[in-house]
Amino acid sequence: MLDKNLQYSPWKTFTTVILHKPGKPHYDVPKAYRPIALLNTMWKVLSMIVANQISFLMENYQLLPRNHFGGCPGWTTTNAIHLLTLRIKSAWQVGKVAAVLFLDIKGAFPNAILERLVHNLRKQRIPSKYTKFVSNMLCGRVTTLKFNGYTSAPIHIDNSIGQGDPLSMALYQYYNGDLLNIPSNKDKDAMVFVDDSFMLAIADTFKEAHEILANMMGREGGVVEWTTTHNSPLEYSKLALIDFAHCQSQKSRPSLQLPQRVVEPVVSTKYLGVFFNQNLNWKAQQAHVIKKCTQWAAQLRQIVKQTWGITPKYMRQLYISIVLSRTLYTVNL
Repeated sequence: MLDKNLQYSPWKTFTTVILHKPGKPHYDVPKAYRPIALLNTMWKVLSMIVANQISFLMENYQLLPRNHFGGCPGWTTTNAIHLLTLRIKSAWQVGKVAAVLFLDIKGAFPNAILERLVHNLRKQRIPSKYTKFVSNMLCGRVTTLKFNGYTSAPIHIDNSIGQGDPLSMALYQYYNGDLLNIPSNKDKDAMVFVDDSFMLAIADTFKEAHEILANMMGREGGVVEWTTTHNSPLEYSKLALIDFAHCQSQKSRPSLQLPQRVVEPVVSTKYLGVFFNQNLNWKAQQAHVIKKCTQWAAQLRQIVKQTWGITPKYMRQLYISIVLSRTLYTVNL
């Protein structure tokens, strides 16, 4: 099917269900809703086969840098978190500091440009039968929106990577892989986990580190240029800057001057489900886990009663499979 470039057109027709995101203060903005695409099952099977083939080529021939973790077999969020922690502590050991700018990309998957994606796949030497498959797969798609009993007319989609599609993770790691080429020496680094990325700078002072970050953001071939060529604008209001230093360090933490805005350092921020703070003492993460565990314990008590509810046997299974696994996430840090 791939060699002959054959695709069954009805597989590209699907329904998108619009759901409310819980806990939002207002529901008059698009961000308060979550679209769920209900894809054809046979189409998902074919996409999974192609995704496995592309992932195999990437691993076997090392087509992407090793610090691109998203969608890579055997790599998890904990690997990315451990590597970031190692880079920071390695800088501390030689008397330096590390400044990390966490990036937030607006609509990463929906804003992807098909031509740029195909270009990146070819640049990384992905065989033409796969690039042609991807090009045809993302063209001619039709969806119908369903929301509160309303069904829209068919909408044609000729751009974007289908978020949630089995092939989406494998494709997006090639789409934003150029971000990892921006750092040019050992005192600069970048890391990507799907659409979660950051830029890291190591220097003697935070002022010097911020100058390095500003250069990586604004120079030719930098982050800002990448966002323009890839139709992936940054959410500047959500940029998070942390100046990592040992708790005994008294070095000042100035603002980061970017052409678009001034970014003030924060004490802690959440990355890949973990709260990093400027001293790496994990107090913010511990407080977050204790709060969540208290909520889960209260919810479990509500479904286990003496006269009704689930039995202690099934409650124990629920606790082990959900509560315990989430509680112990990244505990080895």
